[in-house]
Amino acid sequence: MGILNKMMFSGMVGYLIGVNQGNSSSENHPRDVDASKERPVESQGSKGEDYRENRSPSIHSSAIMKGDVMMEDDVDVGAYVTLNAGERSYIRIGSGTTIQDAVIMDGAPHFIPHMAVGETARLSQDEDSDIDVGENCFFDHQTQLNGPITIGDDVYVGPQSFISHCRIGNHCIISPGARVVGVEIEANRLVPIGAVITEQEEADELPSIILHRDGTFSEQNIF
Repeated sequence: MGILNKMMFSGMVGYLIGVNQGNSSSENHPRDVDASKERPVESQGSKGEDYRENRSPSIHSSAIMKGDVMMEDDVDVGAYVTLNAGERSYIRIGSGTTIQDAVIMDGAPHFIPHMAVGETARLSQDEDSDIDVGENCFFDHQTQLNGPITIGDDVYVGPQSFISHCRIGNHCIISPGARVVGVEIEANRLVPIGAVITEQEEADELPSIILHRDGTFSEQNIF
């Protein structure tokens, strides 16, 4: 990773580190959600201004929410964001997460373009297509997520990235313009700018990174 690219991310990495200062726990947070239990925010219509009580999340009035959308405290939702949980799925956003303008999170079933001929290219109507986002994540402008997706804590997703049918571990950076489909990414990994990751072998070979408190990161050779 060149110095210019490191500088490009330094501010955001600083954000991810800063929100966790004072939190010494490295334990992963469970991603299982009982939809019948706590819902700090529930959608009551298609517009952000229709949300009722427990308004700790900041939701722009132009944001569109559909279906079972759950948010924890200190979530920031920007202008023209679309959170569409679909008919059978849910979207859960962990505390401290920021969703910038024009981000789309879609929990409806989708085709998977890269899947081989003969495989099921569409989720069954009986399958969940949930989008579950951890704490203190940052989704930059115009990113798109198609469920099912599970994202850990302290993950940065760069502008105009596309993620579908994935599991992403804690402390990952998805660089601007990346395409990540149908893989599992371990914690502390970097997806380079514009990378297309559609095979698990490609995901396993992604560089491992160390986040520094000065707002920069460095790669570590784990192979």
